[in-house]
Amino acid sequence: MTPEQQKAIERKNLWNEDFFYQESLFRSPNIGIQGELVGRIVGCTAVSYVTAYFAVWKGLKSVGQMVYFTALLPYITILILLIKGLTLPGCGAGLYYLFVADFTPI
Repeated sequence: MTPEQQKAIERKNLWNEDFFYQESLFRSPNIGIQGELVGRIVGCTAVSYVTAYFAVWKGLKSVGQMVYFTALLPYITILILLIKGLTLPGCGAGLYYLFVADFTPI
């Protein structure tokens, strides 16, 4: 395999340890090169600042409502994923092997 083919395979691998730095952050090769702003990150940061501003704009009452939403959302998401997982084919066998472990060597 040529070095170019190996690089292409590494670039497509999402679990490559350098993927986050090179494909998401577009990190510069050294500290002397400043680099550019990454549009996706700037946009997400702007959206989060605007959302936080409008969340606290009306005072503590709206912040309290936002806390109720953000505190309960993970539990609702986990419940939805649990129901979806229980409806998939083979979930019975998976649960069986989860609770009845076979520790004999293969």
